Amino acid sequence: MIKKLIALDTETSGLQPDAEILSLSGFKAVLDLEEGKLGITEYFDYYFNQDIIVPYEATLINHLTNEMLFEKSGGKYFEDYEKELQNTLMLSDYYVIGHNVDFDLTRLKSSCIRNTASIIPTFRGKIDTLPLTKKMITKSMISNRGAKLTVAKREILQNKLGFTDDSIAKLVEPLGLDIATVMHSSLYDSLVTLMIFYVYY
Repeated sequence: MIKKLIALDTETSGLQPDAEILSLSGFKAVLDLEEGKLGITEYFDYYFNQDIIVPYEATLINHLTNEMLFEKSGGKYFEDYEKELQNTLMLSDYYVIGHNVDFDLTRLKSSCIRNTASIIPTFRGKIDTLPLTKKMITKSMISNRGAKLTVAKREILQNKLGFTDDSIAKLVEPLGLDIATVMHSSLYDSLVTLMIFYVYY
């Protein structure tokens, strides 16, 4: 039996439910439940230009500024990615995985309602890795407010579950992705989330 998965992560302009989505990244994968094998099939990494000024408090957490968003997005806004987002967020046969997944989904739905006419995020089910790792997070893993989840997830993956940067890199090499170029990003965070799920499924 094959289970289709999509692990995603967002960066936002704030914590409120209607915060703007600054970036959306993730990986699609298939899990062979009988053999226990995970295959990553594709990745996505979208940045969205903003008319609002990205709050300084948000930049402290996600390290994204208006200038960076303009450069990475090529000036494209959330609504300019409508076709790509349909292929990313309307997947009724996929399970969506996230670290505090309701945070991401709530803000994605809000952005879709505000900015698009055709996208309704749809998945077969949702899986949250946060409860899986809460007991493993210690104060020593948290270096600052902005790095809280990122540092904790990476330390769990490497020190608790035995993965290395090299072993993670090999998973995405067939996609032509150099993992070293996306360290400290939402794309890397979504990959870590996928691997935490894989270990615990």
